[in-house]
Amino acid sequence: CRNCGDSFCDVHSNNNIALPKYGLNTPVRVCQSCFLAIQLEASGGSEGGAAEAAAAPLAGPDNAEEEDVSPPPAPVPEGPPAWCTCGMPLCVCTPPEPEEKAPEEVEEPARAPAPAPAPAPARVPTGPVPSFLDHSQHKSYPTTGEGLRDAIKDGELEGVRTLLGADPALVNYQDRQGQSMLHVAAIFNHTEIAHELMNAGADPSATNSQGETVMELALPALATKLGEWAVNR
Repeated sequence: CRNCGDSFCDVHSNNNIALPKYGLNTPVRVCQSCFLAIQLEASGGSEGGAAEAAAAPLAGPDNAEEEDVSPPPAPVPEGPPAWCTCGMPLCVCTPPEPEEKAPEEVEEPARAPAPAPAPAPARVPTGPVPSFLDHSQHKSYPTTGEGLRDAIKDGELEGVRTLLGADPALVNYQDRQGQSMLHVAAIFNHTEIAHELMNAGADPSATNSQGETVMELALPALATKLGEWAVNR
């Protein structure tokens, strides 16, 4: 009996009732005396009636002829709950605690790579431009053959034009090594100056002191152009 704690056989303990005072809110097995006393107490009977009900003779084979006034037994669960571990019809196993599910991991979207830093701007030098890089200012050469030779060596096309404009006869000048001004332009591979000299009347077939012509001293590309200019002149 879950109420008084005594042990009874199946015949005298086939009653089930809830025992809220013990925290048993579902029907549990109790003896017949406790069953009647609990029912009487629940119906508002006196303490004396509860005591008489508890002292009433138990039903059994010897007094089977007496009328059975006990209420029909409460329905017994067909079997233990699904979480039962002992398998008894009236088990007292506590239900297992629900398992906590681990939070699902959410994959973060792939991040785009950070843009590469912009290259630093090129450093522009400040200060005065060196004379050999400043093409806006042309050198001044004397109006002589050596002045024309120096202008050709320096690649000063405007200086050559200025000197030839001042003295056209300088186009036929030969230096101390016997090089004509067209020889000097061919040696330093100044194509535009060579063209300017030929327009001024320089002879591409002239030879120097070693007997070399301008064509022989010029690079192949310049020699080809000198031949074309000579034909079209």
